[in-house]
Amino acid sequence: MRSSAIAGLGGALAMLAGTAWSAHAGGIARPNPISARSVGIGGAFSAIADDPTALHFNPAGLALLPGLDIMVGGEFVKAPRTYTPKSAFCDTNPGDASCQPQSPTAPIRPLPTMGFATRLHDEGVPSRVAFGVGFWNSFGGQLYYKDNLPGTIKSTRNAVLEVVPGIGYQVDDVLAIGAAFRLGIGLFDSQVSQRPQDAELSASGVGAGGTLGVMVTPRDALRIGAYYRTSLTVTTNGSGVVHQASGDLDVNIEFQQKWPQQAGLALAFRPIDKLTLAGQFDWDGWSIVNEIKPTFKGNPSLTEQAAIPTDWQDSYQVHLGAQYAVSDSFELRGGWTYDSMAVTKRLMEREFLDGNSMFFAVGASVRFLQNWRVDTAFEIGPGGTTTVPDNSADVMGWPARANVSPGDHSGELYTLELALQYLY
Repeated sequence: MRSSAIAGLGGALAMLAGTAWSAHAGGIARPNPISARSVGIGGAFSAIADDPTALHFNPAGLALLPGLDIMVGGEFVKAPRTYTPKSAFCDTNPGDASCQPQSPTAPIRPLPTMGFATRLHDEGVPSRVAFGVGFWNSFGGQLYYKDNLPGTIKSTRNAVLEVVPGIGYQVDDVLAIGAAFRLGIGLFDSQVSQRPQDAELSASGVGAGGTLGVMVTPRDALRIGAYYRTSLTVTTNGSGVVHQASGDLDVNIEFQQKWPQQAGLALAFRPIDKLTLAGQFDWDGWSIVNEIKPTFKGNPSLTEQAAIPTDWQDSYQVHLGAQYAVSDSFELRGGWTYDSMAVTKRLMEREFLDGNSMFFAVGASVRFLQNWRVDTAFEIGPGGTTTVPDNSADVMGWPARANVSPGDHSGELYTLELALQYLY
């Protein structure tokens, strides 16, 4: 009994710790995080990247800053979602509790976005070197289900905060390059119901990664940006309690959260002085999560029992946006994003909401008192429904091929971005 309990709970931990339905909440990760100016232009920001968030989007942009930039901001995310089970059992027992629509509560809390960047000067002459540091939430989220259905995850928090120092270097008037170091701080806790036993689990840890960027400006009206982020592996360690009929069982756990490598190519073009048009293509290597395998310290056999396949796939995003300078102190933005699905339908659960999605955004910036600027953006993902069919009858001889959570998985995403910047 002890072995099966720990193995099952390890699978639950692994599935959550390897998932990034982000603070973010709408799928595996939001396609447009962190920056009010980036979200407002539909995420097509890596060829602009002219504030401290360049450390995330394209570190080469640091070298194009005219001087000092200090930023303090926050993200507010609301992501309602519903899973409606569908199965032969539910067809004949529509009133059963396990067949009712299941929606979590997700508290709306500000997610921090802070950064500092400056270009060095020598007796008033700008140098070719700039550096900065940022702090933000790149992946993670929190959900709580009021139901207590057997075999489910009742509540969970899975988040990564990043501390990101970096440097940019302007090679010449055409080329700039940059690099950033990413220190990821992973936080995890979860409460499970009869999976196969009731339990509470908690873990935390750190990991490291990096970002490389390049910016090419072949002429004043055209800029090309490209970036590459390594995967970010966060090793979390913690403990848990399994509630059994024979008494509580304490467990120690270790798990490596593998967040994907990412790459992108972007363009920014000014057909007239006041108007900037931007486009970007991003790739996310989610296929790196090909196995979820928690480690139970001192119990190698239980570690093997807990391993589960994931079979996730790489995803991509297309971003289009525009920015118009109404005046020297007021800018308007708008953008559109398409985000492809990464979680395979066979392995989708109610916590894994994902689907091919479109996002629409508007934003603005206002400068005041000469050196201050307020940036804001609002993004909506109308969402839709991803239907996972009940294929149990078709795979009776191959239960491993059965869809985990047949039914309708639907959700929406609303994001409000605010930032205050001091520029000198």
